[in-house]
Amino acid sequence: MKINLGKIQDVSDLNPMRINKLISDLEKALLRVPDVKEQDTVYLTKDNAVTGINSYTKAQTYSGGIEVNTLPLALVGAPINYANIVTVASATAPAIGAAASNNISISGTTQIDGFDDVAVGITRNIVFEGILQLTHSATLVLPTGANITTAAGDTCMAQQIATGTQGWRIFSYQRADGTALVAGEAAASTTVSGIIEIATDAEWLAGTDTSRAVTPGNLASSKSLAESGYQKFAGGLIIQWGTKLVNTDVVGALGVSCTFPIAFPNNLFQAYAVIQDTTGTWDTFCIFSRGASSLSVGYFVVREVTASTQSDWDISYFAIGN
Repeated sequence: MKINLGKIQDVSDLNPMRINKLISDLEKALLRVPDVKEQDTVYLTKDNAVTGINSYTKAQTYSGGIEVNTLPLALVGAPINYANIVTVASATAPAIGAAASNNISISGTTQIDGFDDVAVGITRNIVFEGILQLTHSATLVLPTGANITTAAGDTCMAQQIATGTQGWRIFSYQRADGTALVAGEAAASTTVSGIIEIATDAEWLAGTDTSRAVTPGNLASSKSLAESGYQKFAGGLIIQWGTKLVNTDVVGALGVSCTFPIAFPNNLFQAYAVIQDTTGTWDTFCIFSRGASSLSVGYFVVREVTASTQSDWDISYFAIGN
C-alpha cells in the first residue's frame, strides 16, 4: 500500500485535513503488515501473497486471502481452526466448494450428481441431514463404485480432484449407525458360495444345524477306534463295540456284564454278542439271551450246551443307541 505524502514545503502545508488523511493511511498500512521477527523479510501484495519465509507470532487477519508459494506452510504449536459449519441445500451440484467453511451440512433430499467446480485439491467435511442419493459417476467418484443412499448423520470427506467431468471424489464415508458401507460377503448355502462358520462338536452331533460346516476335526473328536471303542454320528446315533475276557467255567448258565466304552446318553436300542473260545470248545455253550442292560452296561446270559469245562474265552459285543 502506498502512502502519498504529496509535496510538503513547510508546516503550513500540514493542514488538519491533510494530517487526518496521513494518519488514516498510516493506520491502514500498519494493519496490513504482520507481526514478524526482525530478521525476516515479508513481501505482501494486495492479496497478501507471501513469497518470503515469515514467522508470525500473533494472530493476523486478512480479508483478501493468503497465498503461499513454493515453500510449505508449517504450523508450530498452533492448529488450523476451520470456520463454523455452513448449511448447503442439496441440489444436482450443490456449491460446497464456494461455501465459506470447510465444514458443510447438506440439507434436503435432492439427488446429488456432483459438486461445484472451484479448485483442484480443496476438501470439504460433509454431514448429511437426511436421506438422498449420491450418484456414482466420473463426476462424483464414490468409494463403493456404486450409488450411495445417505441417512441423517452420515459423514464423509470430499475432495475436488480435477476440473470438468472428473470433478470430485468421496473419501472416508461413515454411516451414522456404524454399519459397513458395503455389506460383507454373503453367507454360504447349498446354492451360493460365500462365508460359512465351522460347527462345534456339539452342533455337528446335534444334527440340526444347516448353516455350519463340519470338518475332519469334528469327526475325529467323536470316535475312539480301539478294540473297545465307539463312533458318534450326526443326529445322535452311536455305535459301540468291545471284548470282555471271562475265563469262567459255565455251569448251566452264566450272566456276563460288559461295560460300554461310553454311556449312551438316551437309549440303548440293541446289543449283540458272540463268544470267542481259544480252546476250540466254543460249541459247548452259547449266548442265550440279553439280560437287563443299562445305558452303560450290556448284560448277556451264556448257557452251557454240553457239560464241559471252559477257560480262556471272551465275549465280543456290538451295541447301538443314542
